[in-house]
Amino acid sequence: EEGQKTTGLNTVLIYPLVLDQKLWLLWVAAGGVVKSQPVNVEQGQLAKVVLDFRQLMKECETRSCGTDDITKLQAVSQKLYNWLIHPIEGELKKNNVKNLIFSLDRVVRYIPIAALHDGKQYLIENYTISTILSAALTSNRARAPFTPENTQVLAMGVSDAIANFNPLPNVPLELAAIVGNSKVNLKGIYPGQEFLNRAFNENILRQKLNIRQHRIVHIATHGKFVPGNHLASFLLLGDSNKLTVDEIRALPLMSSVDLVVLSACESALGGAEFVKPDSTTLDGIEISSMSFHFLTRQARAVLASLWLVNDASTTLLMQQFYKNLATGKITKADALRQAQLELLQGRVTAKDAPRRSDIAVAVESGTQASQERSPNFAHPYYWAPFILIGNSL
Repeated sequence: EEGQKTTGLNTVLIYPLVLDQKLWLLWVAAGGVVKSQPVNVEQGQLAKVVLDFRQLMKECETRSCGTDDITKLQAVSQKLYNWLIHPIEGELKKNNVKNLIFSLDRVVRYIPIAALHDGKQYLIENYTISTILSAALTSNRARAPFTPENTQVLAMGVSDAIANFNPLPNVPLELAAIVGNSKVNLKGIYPGQEFLNRAFNENILRQKLNIRQHRIVHIATHGKFVPGNHLASFLLLGDSNKLTVDEIRALPLMSSVDLVVLSACESALGGAEFVKPDSTTLDGIEISSMSFHFLTRQARAVLASLWLVNDASTTLLMQQFYKNLATGKITKADALRQAQLELLQGRVTAKDAPRRSDIAVAVESGTQASQERSPNFAHPYYWAPFILIGNSL
């Protein structure tokens, strides 16, 4: 109800409940109206298609993905659309719903709902989309617009090759585009502070959070989300140490933080943990775990990636997202949607990305593969990796 009141858009909360033999779609509209729809798809069948979707995404980590790849992905994505959206599509259209909030379950956590395809369009082309973990973790406290006058950003990141991780050469420009950097002649979108490479450590993070002056915390670094053992997940710090889940849940309270952005992280799907597609041990908990602990530290929302992202497209997506947000006129969810559409529809392409060394992607420990520069970013691999979790306003 709060989201509908703030945005003026008809909103529904959708729970895809994944059971062994069946999928249930539960949705709640303003006023507490609850409806449900069973879908005849087994968990193993759903998991297999999710894996197919993610493997097609993984191919884009080591080469440029174009039109042929989009066609293949859309065919798989449409299967997921037919299970997760099509059964309630009539209700959504009948009630002129434009804002979808999802609470995802099990293997569905591994896919970006925005990239589901109906055969003609992606879901993001018709709806604003966000995710919540639970109502209890979704803060509805009032906030000021995200204009530069009342928003400061704590920007942290790692660009060096450290701790067996490959370099992220675009991170300095990504941070500079957000908070400015005179060395590269970028003014920045927001005022704030930057801590890059060795300057980014747990002590400085804790110190700056304690000051409570930053509304946005942007962390651009490697991360690992480990299926089957979410406590093993971590973010890489610039001093080669790991910020573990235990350390995240011991961070200072973030009641002054409206958004935490986790940029350049990856989800380790498709390894040994997924040998059996119907395995109940692969439940996506590691995807929500890190966001969960930032939310329990009272951050309002987390923007996190589902896979190893492309360096160039991520920079452009983040720049567009922050430019949209800085107008102070739209929600976080709509700022993300507009940025995604700019890449999807070709209004922003590789020619808009700063020239630099292409990112080296770790295929396996100790190996590297060079990622080609894509001429455009219409493939969902480039525009769909980030999901907004928590308060979307």
